[in-house]
Amino acid sequence: MVKKLVLWVLVLALLIPFTSAIDTEINVKTIPATEVQITISDYNSDSFSVLEGGKFKAIADEYGDVQFIFKSNVEEFNLAIYVKDSDGEKIIPAERISGHIAGNSLDLELAPSWFEFIETPSNESNITEVVEEVVEGEASEEIIVEEEGEIAKAPVTGFAIFGEGGLLSSNAFYYIIGGLVLLAIAFFGTRIIKSKIGKTKEIRVKKLSEVNGAKKEKIDDFKDVIDDAEKKIKEAQDEIKKLKERGQEGLKAKKQAKKDHLKKKIENYEKELIKLRQEDKED
Repeated sequence: MVKKLVLWVLVLALLIPFTSAIDTEINVKTIPATEVQITISDYNSDSFSVLEGGKFKAIADEYGDVQFIFKSNVEEFNLAIYVKDSDGEKIIPAERISGHIAGNSLDLELAPSWFEFIETPSNESNITEVVEEVVEGEASEEIIVEEEGEIAKAPVTGFAIFGEGGLLSSNAFYYIIGGLVLLAIAFFGTRIIKSKIGKTKEIRVKKLSEVNGAKKEKIDDFKDVIDDAEKKIKEAQDEIKKLKERGQEGLKAKKQAKKDHLKKKIENYEKELIKLRQEDKED
């Protein structure tokens, strides 16, 4: 299973870059024979960051037309377009476009207000198309990145599979690999979580039965304790009753004994009284 997954990851890693690049057509109409430079930067970056393959320049044809094709792996990007004369001086201020959506063609007319654009004949199809991307290593070919205030040579571009500037060296490739790794982690993580959830359910059911059994045992023990307590209470009540009865009997016996004792005393007193009376008579 793991070997198959690794194989699919490698296949997708090689195939996805071919389909992920989006072509954006940029058409500029300006003064003939002027140089058009374009710098394309990352729309989602807080700092100015030129996208790979995002620097172009070309000379407008006799009608002032020039066309660029930008291949991108991002959905939105920013553009800065410069139109310069043969001395490298800007003819008009730089045109800046923010958040252009990749895949949507862009048609621009850039020229001073005094210039009247030359209409391109309908039968003309030889618009100057991406005369060149700026390639690092050409000493005389540079593009000015005014946002950074410095001269910067463009990186090597192209969409070859291997080599500098190719698919395997682009940031998008690493994003794709990262995404595939995350998918793999999510896949295995989901399976592990499901298996753990199943085990947890079994354990919970088992524990619940044990708890119910323990509760039943406790209830039975509690009932036995109550029965035993009631029995002891009844025994104590019987003992108290017996003691009361015994007390009453003893009290009666004591009273009777006292009565008998008093009677006997009275009899003795009476006998003594009779004796005294007789003696008195004799005297």
